[in-house]
Amino acid sequence: DRNSKYNTKTYNDQLRCNIYKDRGAYNPGDTLQFKAIVFKGDPSLGLEVIKGRRVKMRLHDSEDNIIDTQTLTTNEWGAVSGSFVLPEGLRNGRFELEAEGLGYDWFRVDEFVLPTFELKFDSHE
Repeated sequence: DRNSKYNTKTYNDQLRCNIYKDRGAYNPGDTLQFKAIVFKGDPSLGLEVIKGRRVKMRLHDSEDNIIDTQTLTTNEWGAVSGSFVLPEGLRNGRFELEAEGLGYDWFRVDEFVLPTFELKFDSHE
């Protein structure tokens, strides 16, 4: 269609994924848990999950070095899930979780310290 803003055939054939993480920010040494769902299709017409596809998940540090990789296979719902332990001793900042050729998501790694405080009550004597 000449009036279309995108090529429907290309859009329908393109494999993509959504990546979900258990949190948006982590401390060094924390375990990042994730799930990725692989699909194709036009969102306005319907999506199809991709079963039995190998997906290479890569963990990138804040300097874009690949620090760990897992190769997983999608289940009957087009999903893979796994976890990475975030190494200590690297430069903190914006890390990335990539599903090779399908998509990526970023998250923050930093030394997060919860605030501490003390409550004192006056007695009414």
